[in-house]
Amino acid sequence: MEIKITTEIKIKNDALPQVSKKSISLLLGSGFSMPMGYPLAKDLNQKLLEFDKCNVDFGSSGKLFLSDTKANTYPNNGNNSYQVQFKFCKELIKKYNEAKGFDYEQFYDYIYYANLNELNDDELYNQLLKEYSKEKLSKQFYGLTKIYSQMVEYLIKDSNGNNWYDTQTTNFNNISKYDNFLAILKAWSNDCEINVHTLNHDLLFEAFNMTNLLHDMISDGFSDNCSEYYGKVSSNNCENMFIRLEKHIRKYVRPIHLYKLHGSLDYVIHQIKNERNFLEKKQCVKIKKNMYPDDVYLCTNEGFENDPFIFHSEFLTGSTSKILRYNDIFYRELFFKFKKNLQKADKLIIIGYGFKDKEINSMILENYDYENKKLYIIDPSLPKLPEEFTNINHEIINKSIEDITDCDLE
Repeated sequence: MEIKITTEIKIKNDALPQVSKKSISLLLGSGFSMPMGYPLAKDLNQKLLEFDKCNVDFGSSGKLFLSDTKANTYPNNGNNSYQVQFKFCKELIKKYNEAKGFDYEQFYDYIYYANLNELNDDELYNQLLKEYSKEKLSKQFYGLTKIYSQMVEYLIKDSNGNNWYDTQTTNFNNISKYDNFLAILKAWSNDCEINVHTLNHDLLFEAFNMTNLLHDMISDGFSDNCSEYYGKVSSNNCENMFIRLEKHIRKYVRPIHLYKLHGSLDYVIHQIKNERNFLEKKQCVKIKKNMYPDDVYLCTNEGFENDPFIFHSEFLTGSTSKILRYNDIFYRELFFKFKKNLQKADKLIIIGYGFKDKEINSMILENYDYENKKLYIIDPSLPKLPEEFTNINHEIINKSIEDITDCDLE
């Protein structure tokens, strides 16, 4: 499938006026988060194949929950429709593995295109038709990406089982492994603009804002200043308390700018009904710890409006289906900035990225001035570069993130 991406848009109020500085761009892949214990793609593949070991279930609202701790909150009175789809999804993962070999992003594509009835000639799909009527099979695939995305989301945790970080409850056992890297960023921030682009959904880089080295030095384009978005949270004193949420305002006012190109565990695209009663994507906002995505409310003159049909946080997966989302207004803005940052970069550093996203690869080759500037690739276990990258000015640094020094990047 050939997918054309359009990112040439005009963004207003993108950033405060800045003094001309040298520009350094970074691109982070899953290998960057590995020292903290986050799973690589191969680890996610295995964990999804063994998902029966996870003590989770789905309630009648379509939300994944820990079945041992919330049994009373989400009683299991037989099988609701989401539990039926959950069981089907786990069985389908095993059948897909037997037929094709399991890859979690390719599997997302499979159920995505099956939902669009675009797998009629597929051998596995035809095998499923022997077990299910076409009507029942279509019903099983409908909305299955919502179940599967929550399964993937559940597995994005560090070695301590954390996926959210705050100063009160987080054990930062492994974060010291990034000290050398953070010290380099801090030194560069004195006279350089630093643009960090990550393909990871985890919240590790945001956690660096709480370290001594980079305390309050990272901007991600979000702010709660004058935000009309609120999150519903529960506390000991109040069951339904509303707190103001950050929304995407496109301003990067600190030395280090963070762009999460594939979304994040704390992102939600809020939707509201337009005048024709259709849901319309409105704004990307950031939820807080222990909030569900559908706990986001827009404050209007008529009161608080929410979208009850958001089942998981806003992140992209799928080998090709995610590229279709690159054209969505929120991602289109991020990729516009990615290209512009590549064009002005005096140095590009890629860490822990396997070069499997063809569209990302094209953006690098088309926008970075590799003929006059070096491309640094930090990865101790990079198997092989795509052919189109082998003939450009690059240096592969076979070191882990904890062993990197500024001398490696001169």
